[in-house]
Amino acid sequence: MQLMREAGVRLLMHTQVVDTLREGDRFRGAIVENKSGRQRIEADVTIDCSGDGDVAARGGVAWEKGRTADGLVQAPTLVFKLGGVSREGFIAGCKDPAIDYREWIAPYPDIRERMMKRIDRMHVIICGGYAKLIEKARVVGVKLHRPDEYLVVMTRVLGLNPIDTQSVTDAYSKIYEQIPVLVKFFQKYVPGFEQSHLREIARCSACAKAAGS
Repeated sequence: MQLMREAGVRLLMHTQVVDTLREGDRFRGAIVENKSGRQRIEADVTIDCSGDGDVAARGGVAWEKGRTADGLVQAPTLVFKLGGVSREGFIAGCKDPAIDYREWIAPYPDIRERMMKRIDRMHVIICGGYAKLIEKARVVGVKLHRPDEYLVVMTRVLGLNPIDTQSVTDAYSKIYEQIPVLVKFFQKYVPGFEQSHLREIARCSACAKAAGS
């Protein structure tokens, strides 16, 4: 933000694009709304940074959503962070053959041995597998550089339509219900998480693909 101010960029926070300005086949700007009301912003060049191509779509640009065959999008995940994790207990669990952390490297004992030799020194550990815990849940996440934090990537909602507000709202509701269940799972079954707690929840996101110019 400091760099933008120094470059003379005017910022408008908490502002939503609600329509576009067009002359023939050219964009001439956008109509926005915020706490100050509705405003008209004219520009020689309009760059769509909405993430879902919202500005382009509102301007009549051809677009498509999801995969070509059926329009389905990737199931979204709402990432959340656990605090109070014991790094020592977590690493001990990774080393325990009974838990079978990253079971897909089991056929390659030399690779597993090299990984286990350096895992104590790793600041960020990407996790997955835990074959012995699969019947309870598949553990997927990232052990962060802070020794007591773990980023969980396990929530999932199928059938979301990211351009339908009610569908997105329903997805939030379903995914928030999953988080307490997963927190209890970590506390009960995963080594090092006995005293862990929910620290924060990220934003939910899902993408619609826009095409055209």
